[in-house]
Amino acid sequence: MRVAHLTSADPDVVAHDLDRPYLEVAFAERGLELVSCAWEDPSVDWEGFDMIMVRSPWNYVEHEDEFRRFLRRFGASPRLHNPAAVIDWNLDKHYLDELAALGVPVIPTTYVHDGRDVTDALANNSDVDVVVKPTVSAGSRLTGRFAAGDRRAESLAHEILADGRAVMVQPYLDSVDTEAEYAVIVIDGEIAHRARKAQILEVGGTFVGGEYREVLTPTPVDHELDAAARRAAEACRDLVRARGWLSADAELLYARYDVARSAEGAVLLEAELFEPALFLPVAPASAALLAAAVDRRIASIPSS
Repeated sequence: MRVAHLTSADPDVVAHDLDRPYLEVAFAERGLELVSCAWEDPSVDWEGFDMIMVRSPWNYVEHEDEFRRFLRRFGASPRLHNPAAVIDWNLDKHYLDELAALGVPVIPTTYVHDGRDVTDALANNSDVDVVVKPTVSAGSRLTGRFAAGDRRAESLAHEILADGRAVMVQPYLDSVDTEAEYAVIVIDGEIAHRARKAQILEVGGTFVGGEYREVLTPTPVDHELDAAARRAAEACRDLVRARGWLSADAELLYARYDVARSAEGAVLLEAELFEPALFLPVAPASAALLAAAVDRRIASIPSS
């Protein structure tokens, strides 16, 4: 069986995909041929694969319209995972509002679509550091952390709007500095592993150490944070089933739920359902879980 590992032709993307070597070994051990294919490569014969696993198309941010058109060619194909409609929904972080409406504890978020509303949005968080970022982003692109009253927060918001994107304004959680973010990786509906991601954003709109770099460590179970991630996972599963993007008994192939502790309790930061790094360097055994889940899905696809 042949599985397309959907990535990008961008060499920077390929270099930062740290999961791929682990997946290549695990899939080979399962008897599956894993072939890396760039989504923007017109020569790829996608019909020649038993399954297409979306993994690292991380330059989609600069080519959003083209990437959405690419997804539409697959329609509701059972060979693409996660499904195209799920990806299309999850691509824009307005989904956080929908999850909050379903009772998921979500970090308070103000969305800004007009430059006239930037000042008011920042004023809503005037007593804390804020994070300003686009609703469509990857790798913390156009993302900054600013102290209350820092005019650079306004400047970044206007830059994002000028780029044609909506803006998110969120309070920065001090727990990210003191105990890091907590990432829960779910494969086929079950928690596979967890990882802590150290602070990335420095006050003033820069990255810690001057460049975007994820420092990851394995972490034991934290019941409070796990509970928030499970609630988010259940809400996402129920939502995509209700909309017909998954069958009533199906699970998402993979997902990553980033959570952190706030003064009110654990909250969801992001639910990444289509291109999350799975942080396999801290949990290599989970690659075999993903390979097994793909194998099961291939076996369940009706032959044409």
